[in-house]
Amino acid sequence: MKKPILIMLMVIMALFFTTPIYAQDDDVLRQGTTLDREAIRTKIMNAYDAFNKDQYDKFSEFIDASYVEHTPSPGQEAGISGLITFFKNLRTAYPDYKFTVDEVIIDGNKVVVLNTFTGTNTGPWMDMKPTGKSVNVDGIDVIYLTNGKATEHWGYVNTDKWMQQLGMGMDKDKMEKK
Repeated sequence: MKKPILIMLMVIMALFFTTPIYAQDDDVLRQGTTLDREAIRTKIMNAYDAFNKDQYDKFSEFIDASYVEHTPSPGQEAGISGLITFFKNLRTAYPDYKFTVDEVIIDGNKVVVLNTFTGTNTGPWMDMKPTGKSVNVDGIDVIYLTNGKATEHWGYVNTDKWMQQLGMGMDKDKMEKK
């Protein structure tokens, strides 16, 4: 049971690292650069696009060197290098994966991104063998930004739904019978 939870934590990590920038309540960045909400959303979309295209060299444009992951995957190294390794492993497990931004909420220096992760599990993921099954799960990233870059992240996904779609979770009918 711990493996599915660990897998979901890895996905959560993926969700966080692709979002940048923040604005204070008056849409003025801490360093005095004014960005409207649309500019912030555009930067977030660009970050997700870079992630979906494996453009890891662009991560430093969105993630600060002091970045802290509050929901790391097991064994994940700190910083951008750990994030890149995580995404490469995710790409191996889900070669066709994609994160779609469904909504962006900006509140001060906090950005919340509601997203959807899709992909087909055709490669190994952690200690799990490929299932050949596709997943479509919702996620939430909470990101704090400083100087236009992500400095902290919390990521959450619907792990039960994910594991059920891979054929590893409890069947709803079986749960109701217990």
